[in-house]
Amino acid sequence: KGKADLQRLAVIHASLMGSAWVIALVAMILRIDEMLLTRIPAPVWVPVLDAGVAAILLAGAFFGGELVYRHGVGVRRDGQSS
Repeated sequence: KGKADLQRLAVIHASLMGSAWVIALVAMILRIDEMLLTRIPAPVWVPVLDAGVAAILLAGAFFGGELVYRHGVGVRRDGQSS
């Protein structure tokens, strides 16, 4: 159960962070007009996407923190080689 829980946390963390990256990229692309200039002001749905990215990043950071600080994933202990 322990290893399966860690894998599940890692998949959740990676999925959230990857999703946030893709949504942020889409929001950035949607800010650009036909002349490759930034639209000012940005369309109303762009800040909504940005807020969604922020929420997803916070959730992904929580799961990443659980992996490192609660389960010690990726932490080198004294006497271990890298």
